[in-house]
Amino acid sequence: MIRESFHSSLMLARVVYGGLGISNHKADQIISHFRDYDEALLEEQYRIHRDEAAMIKSTRDSLEHLMGLFAHDAEESDQVEQTEESKDSGSAHGRDGRRSAGE
Repeated sequence: MIRESFHSSLMLARVVYGGLGISNHKADQIISHFRDYDEALLEEQYRIHRDEAAMIKSTRDSLEHLMGLFAHDAEESDQVEQTEESKDSGSAHGRDGRRSAGE
């Protein structure tokens, strides 16, 4: 099966990751992981496509997995933001954490 928009979507994702400051290497890893997961899911669902109950279960399982990934990404993003905020607030202080005399 050839999915015409799939490849262009992956290439667009790579451009977006670059715009977000993610290295090409990391972007390629993310995209490769997604492509492998998506292709495996497509193959699994093709094998069961005539079994409505199995398709519904597979779709629900995939949705649950995706929601878990989103939650993980959100946690990771929050941790990065907190780290950056800590660095920013630490830069306004001296090495010992106190404000310098001129402040």
